[in-house]
Amino acid sequence: MRTSALHPSSTQSSKLTWLIASSCAIALAMGALGCGGGADPVGSAGAAAEPSSECDSNPALCVQPQPTAQPGSKPPVSATRCGSTALYSHPHNACSAMDAKASPDPSGASCFCMLGYAWSGTECVALADCSCAGADCDKLTQTQQECITNHSSCSKVYPCGSQEVFELKHKACSAMDVHSSGDVCYCAPMGFAWNGTQCVAVKCDCTGSDCNKLSKTQQDCQDAHSSCVKVQPPAYKCGSPELFAQPHESCEPMQAKGSPAEDGGQCNCIMGFSWNGTRCEPVDNGRCVGADCDKLTQTQEACEAKHATCAGQQGS
Repeated sequence: MRTSALHPSSTQSSKLTWLIASSCAIALAMGALGCGGGADPVGSAGAAAEPSSECDSNPALCVQPQPTAQPGSKPPVSATRCGSTALYSHPHNACSAMDAKASPDPSGASCFCMLGYAWSGTECVALADCSCAGADCDKLTQTQQECITNHSSCSKVYPCGSQEVFELKHKACSAMDVHSSGDVCYCAPMGFAWNGTQCVAVKCDCTGSDCNKLSKTQQDCQDAHSSCVKVQPPAYKCGSPELFAQPHESCEPMQAKGSPAEDGGQCNCIMGFSWNGTRCEPVDNGRCVGADCDKLTQTQEACEAKHATCAGQQGS
């Protein structure tokens, strides 16, 4: 008796059942591994559907290539994800603790992913989680040894009396990276450091990446950073002969303005005349303030004669 193709025998039915069960088991296993989550690879219209992302089922396993931070800019939040090369795009050139903390996924899930190593101020510590949060997240190192090497000078303590503190010169206007354990000790200042605005004494001992750039005297330190200090032009009082010490040899407006006296009092005193770029005008009050206060003339006629060519240039 022939069996119809539409009515399979019991043997064929058992084989078919086994094949279906096997296919389902394989599909479930692939879904557990993040290979599409067990979704039907064929859409309702018969076209291939887009496979779902493995991040949907397990965000902790999702490490995508991230953009590299541009020099001098703070890395974008997406660039601090674990696996991003932006985490190592800049060196950390200081002994102060880095602003970098391991952070979980925004959903709250933690990741078993090594971000890198950061300097805590005293040692190199490992950061592990989904991403890095902080202003120094672009300054991590990939190995602990690299971090230790970069901060080798930070762990070194220069004792009072050490001559190594004068080994190099500090040639910048930014504050020097120097720290001392205290101000009270039986030791004269071991040197002077620039703090960004002035030179200060370093006492007792010194730790930091710039401890080998101290100056022996405060004057040496000030001379080395003289270009860092913004010097205000002198202010000449009414009646001072310094008001007429130099000639003004330009058609540019003079920087010379009348100002009240040092005690705030107003004075009815004409100190001299200055060129404002178009004409000569009196400078009056208690004192003259500006870079050209030593270039006034005593009379308006003398100022006009000095700048006669300037008026002609404007008319042409």
